[in-house]
Amino acid sequence: MNKDTDIKKLINLHKNDPLQLLSAIDGFYETVKDESGNRFTPLVGYAGKYDAGDGKELQYVGEVYANFAEAEYHPLVLWHFALQLWLKILNHFGGQEFLTKLVFVGPQMGGVCLAQMTAFHAGLVDARYACAEKKITAVASKNLREQSEMFFGRHKIHPGDKVIITEDVLNNFSTTKEVMELVHLNGGEVIAIAGLLNRSMITSDTYYFHKHEKLMLEIPIISLVNKPFDQYRQDDPYVIKDMKKGNVVLKPKAEWSTLRDAISKANMLES
Repeated sequence: MNKDTDIKKLINLHKNDPLQLLSAIDGFYETVKDESGNRFTPLVGYAGKYDAGDGKELQYVGEVYANFAEAEYHPLVLWHFALQLWLKILNHFGGQEFLTKLVFVGPQMGGVCLAQMTAFHAGLVDARYACAEKKITAVASKNLREQSEMFFGRHKIHPGDKVIITEDVLNNFSTTKEVMELVHLNGGEVIAIAGLLNRSMITSDTYYFHKHEKLMLEIPIISLVNKPFDQYRQDDPYVIKDMKKGNVVLKPKAEWSTLRDAISKANMLES
C-alpha cells in the first residue's frame, strides 16, 4: 500500500466490507490462477494440522489467506474492526444492560490486540481484558511433538466473570476450546466466541462445548464475516502438483512480502 494512502478514506470506502478493507491495506491474499486452474502464485499454509499417518503432523493448505496482523499496523483500522464487532455483540445480546462483569479474552497474538481494542469500545459496561498465554511443557523430540498448555499468568479470571473469547480468525477452535476449559476452571463463564472472520467449514454460528459429560453448552459465535475457505491435505489431488513443485508458502505471515511480490509478478504477466 502507498505510504500516502489515507487510512480514514479507506475505512470510509470499505466500512461495510471487512475483507475489502483488509485487502486495501494489503492484508488479504488469494492465489492467482489461469483459466485452466493452473496457479501462478503459491498456495498458503494454514494453522490447522492433520496426522499424515507416518507420525508426522502436516499443515492444511489453501488458496486464500486473511492476514489481520496487517490491521495491527494501522490502529484506526483495528479500531474500526473492533467497533463493528462490539456493535454485533451488543445486537446479539440485546443491549449492554445484559452484559456485566464482562471480560474479553485474547488467546495468543491473534486475539490480543483485537480483544483489548474491543474491550475499549465496551468500556461503558466496565469491560475488562485478559490475555490467555501459552507455555511449553515439553519440547519437541524425534518421537514426540511439542507439548503446551494455556494459562492465565499476567491477567486473571474471577468467579462470575462473563467471558467473550476474541480471536481474529476462527477455524478449528482447538485453542478456543482449551481457553474455554481454562475459563470455566477459574470460575468464569464463556458467553460467546467473537472474531473478525469465521472461515470454518464446520462451525457457523454455534459452538457446542461439553463443560462436563452431563452438560453441553451452546456458545454463540459472533463474527464480522462468516465465509468458509476450503482447505486441503497436502496429498489432496487438487493441490498435490503444486506441493511437489514447491509452489507453497507454509508460513504466510512470515513471508508476506514474498506473496505480495508473487501477486505483482502475476498481474504483470496477465497485463
